[in-house]
Amino acid sequence: MAHFGFRLAEEADLDRAVREVERAGGRLIRRGEHPDGQLFAYVADPDGYVIEL
Repeated sequence: MAHFGFRLAEEADLDRAVREVERAGGRLIRRGEHPDGQLFAYVADPDGYVIEL
């Protein structure tokens, strides 16, 4: 498995989740928008596991 993801309902939820990951020692890898308009962020936890939000 390359990564796993969580679907968040609102852009504010995505912003909050990225901040929490960073606060816990993780990092933002990439942020963007899928062709269908859905926003996403790839983050890595402190151990390097990639999660799509």
